[in-house]
Amino acid sequence: MKKITIFILTILAVVEGYGQFTGSKNLPNYDNRSIHWGFTFGINKLDFIVVKTQNFYQAPEEDNLYGIDHKWLPGGHLGPIFELRLNKDFTFRTLITLNFQQRSLVYYFNQGSAPLQINIPSTFIQMPLLIKYHGVRAGNMRPYVIIGAAPTFDISALKRPETNVPKVYLSAFDTYGETGLGIDWFLEYFKLSTELKFGRGLFNVLEPDNSVYTKYIQGLYSYYFMFSLHFEG
Repeated sequence: MKKITIFILTILAVVEGYGQFTGSKNLPNYDNRSIHWGFTFGINKLDFIVVKTQNFYQAPEEDNLYGIDHKWLPGGHLGPIFELRLNKDFTFRTLITLNFQQRSLVYYFNQGSAPLQINIPSTFIQMPLLIKYHGVRAGNMRPYVIIGAAPTFDISALKRPETNVPKVYLSAFDTYGETGLGIDWFLEYFKLSTELKFGRGLFNVLEPDNSVYTKYIQGLYSYYFMFSLHFEG
């Protein structure tokens, strides 16, 4: 997370410095157009919220299980943007993004057994439907907040290899509630937006199979943080 924070602060410092040394107002007629297209990419953190069953700590001796943890790895996303101006304060935004992430569940067993880590890769096709509220433009920058929902389809969840390797399967469909904030930077030829967004999965995505890896989990819910750069003309 330290590297991600440094990266974000560097981007903001460069863009802010550019705005300070540019006295003229860039793209003065930008908001007169009703429709804008663009492109987005960024980095993200996807993780689990693990809800254990009530009898987790009374697991029978033969299951030999005493702990479940979760881990995450940084991911990325990219895709096109469509934005429709509703009035001077609000716009409707949708994106069709391809998201690449990986999470892990780590199981701890008694009697000196080594922890078992099950990796769960995810490739999402996601279509956030967002309402964007703009603040007042000050020179070549403007803050905004967003809120909405993001229907999501996990392509990786369709893969069900027949192997003896321990595996946890997830549902392919989920919907995330999203909220975030950002800053629009009006540059000479295009608008750059820097945005931080939080999403929380609304549904339990675990597909139980009565194995020791799933029967003590009541629910698996997803959440993520995304930092994005939006380029719009």
